[in-house]
Amino acid sequence: MPQEHPRGISAHLMTMKLKLDHVHTIVLLSTYVPTMSYPDGDKEAFYSSLNDAICTIPHKDRVFVFGDFNARVGRDCTAWPKVLVTYSVGSEN
Repeated sequence: MPQEHPRGISAHLMTMKLKLDHVHTIVLLSTYVPTMSYPDGDKEAFYSSLNDAICTIPHKDRVFVFGDFNARVGRDCTAWPKVLVTYSVGSEN
């Protein structure tokens, strides 16, 4: 299976294409979203880069986005029943 080498877009985003055959391609987007402690400009730049990367992918290609999105949803396990359980440490989940 021919493939491209991973391509770094930024310190938080990289892509890699895997050609399955002469028609089908899978594009992997590996992400590490800047945490809440980063300046807003850095976070906006990341999401802009992610959007640009997604927009350049042909519609016929399959896209998988994975990584660490640093999401926080709090401790309310009733609001997120299939995501959170009742176990947490402090305000972390």
